[in-house]
Amino acid sequence: MTEERRLPAGTVAPALCADDLQSYPAGARIPLSLDEPPRRIRAFVACVSVRKQTDVALKVETGIIRFGPYQPGPTCVSTAITDGQESWYRLEPGLHAFCVEEVPNRRDLPYRFEGMWRIRAHEARFGLHERPRD
Repeated sequence: MTEERRLPAGTVAPALCADDLQSYPAGARIPLSLDEPPRRIRAFVACVSVRKQTDVALKVETGIIRFGPYQPGPTCVSTAITDGQESWYRLEPGLHAFCVEEVPNRRDLPYRFEGMWRIRAHEARFGLHERPRD
């Protein structure tokens, strides 16, 4: 993986992530489904804690979503991934926070997303919650 895809533990993660993360083994696939009515757009924080260097990804089955390391601000990530794409990160030991943002439709239509979190190499503790407003 390129250097930008290798992440040290985040300094903002402890303030964003609760201690109630669920444990998943290497090879786990965790489904993510989002379905929103028109004009309702949400953002989430994905918290990942690893003890050993571990690869984590979000794979898109259908839809479009913004995903990447958490950045403070009104829009905490700018990289969008869509149908069939995967976005991988190699995590160093520690606690990490990622931003997951729904992408509004240009027309007044419901938002629908189907994807899957993937964990590779080692066990990870994982949790997802709605992002607080900055």
